[in-house]
Amino acid sequence: MSLRGDVCVVTGACGFLGKRLVRLLLEEEETAEIRLLDKRVPPQVLQSLEGNTNSHSTHCITNSTSYKLLYV
Repeated sequence: MSLRGDVCVVTGACGFLGKRLVRLLLEEEETAEIRLLDKRVPPQVLQSLEGNTNSHSTHCITNSTSYKLLYV
């Protein structure tokens, strides 16, 4: 399956499975944008993403009640 130009939203991005899924998506060179959705994003997660985004645009959404942020 091709992810060329797709926007991927990962709910629970700071959890055990979410972190691994984000890393796999970062390795996928065709993904246009990755949006991380979680109740809170620890600073360590943001630091681990620095420099690993390649050509991806990565957004962290920390308030899961703000659903309109998913459509930015």
